[in-house]
Amino acid sequence: MTSYVAALKLLRTEIVANVDLLKADDFEVHRPAVFLVSDGVPDHNEDWQPAFEELTSYDPATGDGFRMFPNIIPIGVGDADGAVMQRLIHPATGKRAMKMYLMDHGFDPAKAITAVAEVLVASVIQSASAPSGGSTLRLPNDMDLPAGLTAYGPDDDLDLV
Repeated sequence: MTSYVAALKLLRTEIVANVDLLKADDFEVHRPAVFLVSDGVPDHNEDWQPAFEELTSYDPATGDGFRMFPNIIPIGVGDADGAVMQRLIHPATGKRAMKMYLMDHGFDPAKAITAVAEVLVASVIQSASAPSGGSTLRLPNDMDLPAGLTAYGPDDDLDLV
């Protein structure tokens, strides 16, 4: 089992510390991007959704919530639960909605991790070369994904047979 609560709380703490450090060094800071890779399921004894809400909720009109909320791109390999991973996509709506990647059924998990690395590298390269100067996260096109991974949106039916 994996404690999603511990991971999400640590992620929030690290984002605050790193954004503050980067700004103190006069770097321009854009929306953090998190590729959350899991090969299992969250601990059944914990309710991770409140920690997720604390990390991802922000109301620009009132200033309530976590202003530095990250884009979250879940990636499931091995025994990851696709339905749980899908609930971790953030933002899940709007013109900048993220997606998730799942290892195809029966694919070798070690090869899937290599495919995950390809997605991460492609995203960094595409984002850095974006006309906006890299301020917008760019994910690989679905047709450009390496073998063994499939992209899903927040409302897609998961065909995991």
